[in-house]
Amino acid sequence: MKKRVLSVAIAATSLFVISCNHHAKDLPADNACDPAMVENIQYVIVAEQQSSANNKAYAQKATEENHNNVAKLFSAKSKADSIRAEKHKAVLASMTDTTKLAPRPAIKKVQPKSTPENLKQSINDDEYQVTIVYPNYIEQAVMAGDSLTVTTLQWAAEGRKNDQKYGLAVLETVSKNGNDMSVSDTWYVCPICGSISDSISKAGTKNCNECGIAEEDFIVVNN
Repeated sequence: MKKRVLSVAIAATSLFVISCNHHAKDLPADNACDPAMVENIQYVIVAEQQSSANNKAYAQKATEENHNNVAKLFSAKSKADSIRAEKHKAVLASMTDTTKLAPRPAIKKVQPKSTPENLKQSINDDEYQVTIVYPNYIEQAVMAGDSLTVTTLQWAAEGRKNDQKYGLAVLETVSKNGNDMSVSDTWYVCPICGSISDSISKAGTKNCNECGIAEEDFIVVNN
C-alpha cells in the first residue's frame, strides 16, 4: 500500500510539474514573472513549512502528555502542510528561476505549551491563513488570469479550513472530557492536495473532494 501511495504521489506531482512548465510558457511575460505573485507564493511556502514544523512539535508534546490521538491529528496536519508547501514550490518554479531568488526566511523553532494551548495556536494559525492570506492571494491570481496558481491556492485554503474544523472539534472534545479517548485514532491525508480526514470510505468508492484522487491512496496516519 505504501508503495502504491508513493507511486501515485510521484506520478501526480510529475504531471503537476509538467503542467507548471507548460503553464509558464503560455503565460504573458508580465504574469509569468509578476513580482507580486512571486512574493505571494514565496510567503505561503514559508508559512506552510513553518506550520508543518509547529504541528510536528505539537504532536511530540501531545504524545508526552498522553494525548496520543491528538498527536496523530497534529502529525496529519504537519504532513498536509508539507504537501501544500511542495505544491507551492512547483508553482513558484513555473513562474521564475528560483535559483535567482533571495533565500527564504529560516523556519523558527516553536516552544510548545500544553496540548489545549497548542490546539488553540494551530487553530489561530489556520484562521489567519484562511481569512486573510489565501483569499487575498487567490483574488490577485484570479485578476492575473493565473489558473494554475488559483487552483493551488484554493486547494491550500480549503485544506487549512478543513484543518481548522478538525482542530476546533478536537479542542472541544479535549476541553470537555479532559482526555482524547473519543478523538479518532487514525487520520488520512491526501498526497496530492493535503486534505485531511478522520474517516474513509471503502477503497475506490470515493474521491478527494478537492483534487479527485481516490481515497484508497490517502496517506494513513495512525502512529
